[in-house]
Amino acid sequence: MITQISYLMIAIAALAHLIIGALFYSPLLFGTIWSKEMNTMGNKPTFLNFAGEYLVGLILAYFLSIFMLSCSTFTYFQVALWAWLGFIVPVRISSIIWANQSVKAAAIDVSAIFISMLAMAIILNW
Repeated sequence: MITQISYLMIAIAALAHLIIGALFYSPLLFGTIWSKEMNTMGNKPTFLNFAGEYLVGLILAYFLSIFMLSCSTFTYFQVALWAWLGFIVPVRISSIIWANQSVKAAAIDVSAIFISMLAMAIILNW
């Protein structure tokens, strides 16, 4: 378990978040399915998309590190799991209910975020 916040590890964890997302939403994995479900076929990401997602990764990694510091009785895996299950999943379920988001697209989103949060927790634990 981590004993202090490392801003270097937060930056590296955010980069891992960006790389995992880029792979997850690429045509190699789930990008084609997700694009069809979200009606964004043919849209190419821009530098601003990647910069914005890196900022999202920084925020996720920072608060995940705070949770890991605060929850010393849990492993890094448990902290990532409970944070994902308690904060990410309910928001995505709401997007299905209220914004009529496709269940497939939401499942892809929450899966990508779970893998990303787990990778970030591993990095932050170093």
